[in-house]
Amino acid sequence: MKKIIILFSLIFVTMVHAQVRIAVVKGSNTIICKDLPNALSLAETGASIYLPGGTFSGSFTISKKLHIYGAGHYPDSTQTTGITYIIGDITLTAGSDSSIIEGLNLNSTGNILFSGDSVGNITIRRNNFSNFTETTTWTKYASIYQNVINGNITLHFLSYNTMISNNIICGIITGLKENDLVQNNALIFSQNWNYTLSCNNVLIQNNVIYDNGNYPAINGVNNMINNNIITQPWWTISGNFGSGNFIGIPQGQMFINQNSNNFDYTQDYHINVSDTATYKGTDGKQIGIYGGIYPWKEGAVPSNPHIQYKDIDNQTDGSGNLKVNIQVAAQDN
Repeated sequence: MKKIIILFSLIFVTMVHAQVRIAVVKGSNTIICKDLPNALSLAETGASIYLPGGTFSGSFTISKKLHIYGAGHYPDSTQTTGITYIIGDITLTAGSDSSIIEGLNLNSTGNILFSGDSVGNITIRRNNFSNFTETTTWTKYASIYQNVINGNITLHFLSYNTMISNNIICGIITGLKENDLVQNNALIFSQNWNYTLSCNNVLIQNNVIYDNGNYPAINGVNNMINNNIITQPWWTISGNFGSGNFIGIPQGQMFINQNSNNFDYTQDYHINVSDTATYKGTDGKQIGIYGGIYPWKEGAVPSNPHIQYKDIDNQTDGSGNLKVNIQVAAQDN
């Protein structure tokens, strides 16, 4: 209920000022800010920042625990609010442990980076961005799920217990190591002279991996590779283990509507196979982004309350009343 009240407050403040306004909330305190740098500066550790639809230019660094929520990035789910665009990069550094980044569109060119000393327990979910890169001395317990990632994931073998789950990935994944997990992703990138995944001692399961290049899809040693759909018949090198994989499946049979190396909002990433009962993951659920413990949420609607409809008159009536009709749906995940 508190989040819904905040959303109504933002709508009315925006009406009065005719400008985008950002809410910074911690406990019972709410601050309305005029821009994102101001919000990041004023936010106390542990605060939540609610970004409306609109464009926020510049690269930003987060060095304290913050929960940042945008309005979303899918066009059909943001018709009322507008898409939350970030034109730049977001960098998380030491002190940002347990932060959340959700519901943002970094315009397919902006990156999310971990930099500096170690960071931990970061959640990156339901965003659209280019590359995820780690240059920290150590990253632990990062959760990256339900994103559209238009580029590469690069971890430099500096991670521990990093989970990459239920993403649509249009690039390659490199530098994962023991106790990392890659599951239920749609890896749709293919090029002639590179591996789709290069990692050691990683659990790779229930993914759809399109790789039609000259190299095997999976490089590295001691990886456990189970129940993936893979186009490449020559799909891994010696020194890896696993079972239950579906090898040599043509790209046209992987998805209902996806036949390229790029993401598009009109595409359908449900599995398209003749016998869906055969293509099950290690958990008995379907392989790909609609299976697993974090199944893809249609429209990638963020977990904060979602404004579905808004109709506000331009002026008051003769009695000074303003007609307002706003429909908000609470989200359970």
